[in-house]
Amino acid sequence: MNMHVVDSAFRFEVGAAVTHRSEPMRATVTARFKTSRGQEIYTVRRLDECALPQLMLLGEVLA
Repeated sequence: MNMHVVDSAFRFEVGAAVTHRSEPMRATVTARFKTSRGQEIYTVRRLDECALPQLMLLGEVLA
C-alpha cells in the first residue's frame, strides 16, 4: 500500500485577502483544499461587483 504524505501547511489562511497575479482582483479566501499531488486549491469570494463572485483557483495564481 502506497502512502502519500501531503504537506499540511497552506499558503493562505481562510479569511485572508488575496488578488490574482495577472490582474487585480480583490477577494477573500472562503475555503481551501489540497489535491493528492499537493496542489493548493482555494475558493475565493470576489469583493467587487461581478457576474461570478465565487471562484475556485489554484494557489499558484494567487498573490
